[in-house]
Amino acid sequence: MKSKMKSKMKSKMKSKVMKEVKGFKGSAMAFISAIVVLSGIAAVGCTSSSEDQSAASEVVKLDLEKAVKGARLANLSKFASDIKYIPLETGTESQIDKVNEFRYSNGKIYMMVGELNENWILVFDENGNFLKRLHKSGRGPGEYIRLLDIAVLEDNTIALISINKMLAYNLENDSLVFETSFDKITEFSGNKRFKAIDASAYLGDGKYAVTTLTASNDSVPERNMLCLIDQESNILQSAELPPYRYVNFKVQDGMITLSKIVAMYMYDNSIHVPTSSSDTIYRYDKSFERELAYVMDYGQYKKYLLEEMNNKDIVYTKEILDIGGSTEFPVKENDAMLMLYMVYPSGIFGADLDWDGNKTMVIYDKADKEFYALKIDRKYNKVGFVNDIDNGAPFMPNYFCGNLMFDCIEAIDFIDYAEKSGSEEMKRVAATLNEESNPVLVIATLK
Repeated sequence: MKSKMKSKMKSKMKSKVMKEVKGFKGSAMAFISAIVVLSGIAAVGCTSSSEDQSAASEVVKLDLEKAVKGARLANLSKFASDIKYIPLETGTESQIDKVNEFRYSNGKIYMMVGELNENWILVFDENGNFLKRLHKSGRGPGEYIRLLDIAVLEDNTIALISINKMLAYNLENDSLVFETSFDKITEFSGNKRFKAIDASAYLGDGKYAVTTLTASNDSVPERNMLCLIDQESNILQSAELPPYRYVNFKVQDGMITLSKIVAMYMYDNSIHVPTSSSDTIYRYDKSFERELAYVMDYGQYKKYLLEEMNNKDIVYTKEILDIGGSTEFPVKENDAMLMLYMVYPSGIFGADLDWDGNKTMVIYDKADKEFYALKIDRKYNKVGFVNDIDNGAPFMPNYFCGNLMFDCIEAIDFIDYAEKSGSEEMKRVAATLNEESNPVLVIATLK
């Protein structure tokens, strides 16, 4: 059993390492196609505007040099009041391979799982009991390809946003509530070659934010649009976004072109858009008025950023510093903190942050107005908040939802962590698992 578990763990570790570079894609035309696959959003450029200047007093400035010098093992109890472990029911219909999107509403857990063109939705109750599987992948009426997002409209109705249309289903009987093509949006953006949506977010009240990209050619320049739409795909508001930043890299066989794809997120009823240069986060309200929210000062580490690497000899992304940009690990924000995923070249931050994974989180604590990097907990070889609530494994939230934070841990990892931890509850849950079990959902409640 041990050798089998070790083998599976190695496979999972390889998969996790691959995730680190999924925010970057090479080859000019291959990159255009990859944008949809990764659910990216076009970046807002660092140009000033009247809205930007008027909001300057509210801008939070983040200093990376100070964050690195102040790196620490931060306690979970600073932010959370309790923690619980929910093993998700395992079965033929409920097997989870990879979680792409996650939503929590009215005591129900909604997960978008699968790969690329083959996605489906799994629904669990708050105790982890399996409730529903919705699988409508295909190109026909009532079917979808390449899902980008899930929106819970009401208790038994969800909307699924794919690259070319939006569909809503009643989960009680699998009936189609509505189906809307995105043709109007892509035509509005001037997109004649690449009719697809890059990313989306549900704003409530039947309104959605979506982005679209025009693939450029000799006569048509690249054009990225941010649109506010209703469920009939009518455009209510729009804003044009500057193009992606492309950088050329020298490799053994010649040159490749890369650009970082970043993901928008919703917080406090506003759309937040990080820039591809990872130095700014803009905030759009429902009227699409734009203002600055966060600005990053990289100091001496600026030379490792993507745009500083143009025409240099590097080994793909291993020499690039990237903060808050990967579509696999988007920026997260709630009332307590701003959380940014960071990958970095080996050795640039010293021993406290130097390990085989070359990744960690940087946190802005809103109450104390502190910005710091999280050290690696070497007991677990895991980045996260020290679980001083029940002495369990480090807690690293993958998803925020209101006053709840969620970490989804593979069963094989959970078993290993439980053996090392002092949490009796972790050990109890681990005793019910095996290496084929579904992940365990760890939920922390904000104070």
